[in-house]
Amino acid sequence: MDKSTRDSLLADWYDKELSESEAEQLQSALRADNAFREMAAKELVVHRHLAQQRVPDGDFVAQVLGTLQRDDESDAISTAVIANLQLQKKRNRKRLFISLATGAAIMLAVGFFLNQPKDNRVRVIATEGIGTLKTERLYAGKRVRLGRGIIELELGNDARVVIEAPAAFDLRSPDHIYLNRGRCFAEMKKGTSGLVIETPTGRVLDLGTTFGVEVDDSKGMEVHVFDGKVELSRADLKKEIEQGDAIAFDEMGTRTEFDAVPQHFVSHIPRGTETTPDYMHWCFDEGVGSVVSVAGKDPNLALANGQLNGDGRAWVDGVHGSALAFDGASHWVDTGHPGISGSVARTVAAWVKIPANWGEHEKEAAPIMSWGKIDGESVGQGWMMSVGRKNKRDPEKFGRLRLSVGEQVILGTTDLRDGRWHHIAAVADSGENGASVLLYVDGNLENVIRNSIDFIDTEIGKASSETIRFGRQVFWDHLYMRGSLDDVWLFRAALSGDEIRALMNGEGAPSYTE
Repeated sequence: MDKSTRDSLLADWYDKELSESEAEQLQSALRADNAFREMAAKELVVHRHLAQQRVPDGDFVAQVLGTLQRDDESDAISTAVIANLQLQKKRNRKRLFISLATGAAIMLAVGFFLNQPKDNRVRVIATEGIGTLKTERLYAGKRVRLGRGIIELELGNDARVVIEAPAAFDLRSPDHIYLNRGRCFAEMKKGTSGLVIETPTGRVLDLGTTFGVEVDDSKGMEVHVFDGKVELSRADLKKEIEQGDAIAFDEMGTRTEFDAVPQHFVSHIPRGTETTPDYMHWCFDEGVGSVVSVAGKDPNLALANGQLNGDGRAWVDGVHGSALAFDGASHWVDTGHPGISGSVARTVAAWVKIPANWGEHEKEAAPIMSWGKIDGESVGQGWMMSVGRKNKRDPEKFGRLRLSVGEQVILGTTDLRDGRWHHIAAVADSGENGASVLLYVDGNLENVIRNSIDFIDTEIGKASSETIRFGRQVFWDHLYMRGSLDDVWLFRAALSGDEIRALMNGEGAPSYTE
């Protein structure tokens, strides 16, 4: 049987189009040719991954072909995938999928691979903001580079890792990752161990735990243990690190020990909603007057109608209809809604326009939306989205999207001070390993400067708690915003990146049949 016929039969098997006689031909070819059988088994990994990612049809095939053909076509997997995708493209098939139930005899023929222990499987659980993922590099153990975004992987049945950009890593086996750069959160199922995270300057062996590893050119290497313990091996050290402890080595090898910081790592990527979440939407399309109305689905929706303080000159043209332009001195909106309490998952999204000359003095602020309670002892009890103020010590934080959770802060990296409209969003999703908080600008996940958001416990029930407001902060000196605001959304759910981009594109709130 010639190569073209074999490839055609293999492609038809993946798409459940083999006749009984064709299945017998493919079975014979697989049994007779070890090299072909090995290639088919490896290719099956790629097709399995594409199926799990629910890959769309159409342009995707052309994109994959272009990517693979730019790489080394001498690689057996790349060559096989190119051949079969070309067949699928020629036939104008509507989707890529794999059926593991078709052709029992063929399954036996490649069974030497499929019957490997289940912990040899690697699966991409979710990605966010990384662009095109070269899966062939991931599965071939080649270097994967993430300029931005996050990837979440399942390694076998026992381990899960989340790798955050900027990062570079090799998946050397399902229980061995070489992390050249980036942040990696790792979690093993209870009662299991053996995952290795290797870096240029050390090796971390999991002994049944949850932990994080960071490699950075300027900071060297850090290891944080959140549960259980790990074994750290370096040229000059072999040490077990216990739960709650962390250790760091700078570029000179100087060692520092301190408490583990769970909030330094993203522990999971929000999956989005499965039912229509409670939400509030302020579109600011009144254009005149002092009443700011709300729409949505919330138990206290009527309380969320707002009162515009200041004069009518605040109304301006917005992204959609009208918007509010706050003057930094008197304009702000007060609602009677207490906000979202405790550690409940949430998403805030809006359009903002910050003047290019904003923040020329240190007291100028841009509090976009805030609620809750703040005092000297209330870490985590207030919530505020704003723009980073001028700070002589940290000039790179000036003008960036800023999220304050009590006294805890994270910042984005995009400078918003350009006098143009930008879509912004903050997503918070609490979990067993602390809060996962993500920031977006113009639909893109930000490479954030992570300071210290450990937990969210927004306090809305105290006399000192303040209700939802726009353009004026609830914290300390109640500074006002100078800039424009339009189309604000607040959800009681952690939206996915796709759902946030749908908001940005004017598609409205996620809606599902319940």
